[in-house]
Amino acid sequence: MAGACAFALSINAQTVLYSDDFESYTAGSGIAEQADDWYVWNEGLDVDGEVSTDYAASGSNSVLLDQGNGDDIVYDLGGYTSGKYDVEFKMLIPTGSEGYFNLMHSWEYTSTNAYEWAVDVYFSTGGDMTWTTGSFDGGALSFAHDEWNDMKVAVDLDNDMGYLYLNGELATSFQWSLNNADGSAGLNQLQVVNFFAFGPDQANGLYYLDDFTVTETTGLSVNVSDTPTVAIYPNPATDIAKIDITGMSNAQVRVIALDGRIAKSASYSASTGIVDVNVSDLNDGIYFIEVNNGLTTLTQRLVVSH
Repeated sequence: MAGACAFALSINAQTVLYSDDFESYTAGSGIAEQADDWYVWNEGLDVDGEVSTDYAASGSNSVLLDQGNGDDIVYDLGGYTSGKYDVEFKMLIPTGSEGYFNLMHSWEYTSTNAYEWAVDVYFSTGGDMTWTTGSFDGGALSFAHDEWNDMKVAVDLDNDMGYLYLNGELATSFQWSLNNADGSAGLNQLQVVNFFAFGPDQANGLYYLDDFTVTETTGLSVNVSDTPTVAIYPNPATDIAKIDITGMSNAQVRVIALDGRIAKSASYSASTGIVDVNVSDLNDGIYFIEVNNGLTTLTQRLVVSH
């Protein structure tokens, strides 16, 4: 895997596939009613999100998701099975309200039998963002009510990984293809983003959506001299997993469980050498080793087997 050192250039080639600030639509009418790639949750349902001028992160329009109206809208990406994609948008949740969105492996407008969830994200009236990945409930990050919060889900289909961010902070990383209903093996596919007027209390869902963007990205890091590598051995590991962090100066190494929990974390200042990570106290199973030096984040699977 390619890394970056002190003399590296981090190049992240991007192609914007879709971008919508909702300025071209008529306020007071539904977004799915007016836009080609936006849908209501299922054919025949009257659950369209209204284009609103109440708040806007840019321009004068956003989309209102109101549980009182049953609002439930979907953006259909068509179904990617390879590549890397960033799904980004802004959410404003008024005080006393809550919110929710999800990304799905599969979905059909005309059927209720083709659904497979990848990640569910919840926003409480108390200001906590929580998540479910691989059927496991994750931790929490704080968000601000009455302000625009930056959301990002990075989907790396080539490496079967997902990353959830809130205001630029990594909330969790997870195996993308796991079926979020039960943690079983699912589709390594990105089909839709779903915005539902809902929340953890299931009673006060109301929020605004703006500046929705889907970007294809190479995630490529180029070193101008040597190309360092990050390797893990042995893999599977029983007691000690050796992590080669050559070229990754000031790196943080984290061991992340499938439920997004950080099992182990340590920082290293050396730009070369082998880091020994003791995994003898971890349960058998699949984990992810994440190495981050502030310029590049590299993730690789680790199997622990005692």
